[in-house]
Amino acid sequence: MKLKGTLSITYPFGGEPRDVVCLAVSDVASGARFVELEISYHDFTAALSTRASQPCELEVRGVDHLGKRREVKTVSFQMSVGKFEDVRSEKYKAFIAMVEAEETEGWHGDVDGAFRSQQPPGVTNVTFRRWV
Repeated sequence: MKLKGTLSITYPFGGEPRDVVCLAVSDVASGARFVELEISYHDFTAALSTRASQPCELEVRGVDHLGKRREVKTVSFQMSVGKFEDVRSEKYKAFIAMVEAEETEGWHGDVDGAFRSQQPPGVTNVTFRRWV
């Protein structure tokens, strides 16, 4: 499979300083960041200068989305759900049931992101994504 992708080379942000380089590979069509790795500065420069294989920590994910196109839509629910809503409350359970009812034809709702985008008051927006 041949894909158009992007490569990001950065260093870790925040936390304790570490002497590593972070690399990430993303598929342009799906938006999936499917490879992330960390490699020491020493091993990174050795790989660049001598073209030799070097050890690294590697995480692979999202491969089921590769080569697919990501679609995004927003659905507004006539219910205000706060960021700190008790997940055991009837209101929260009703909200989750409404989101799940919209999860058809491969669409998946981002319930966690919904709490950061409530506009106007009394409405909760949920972003749905699918890959086709």
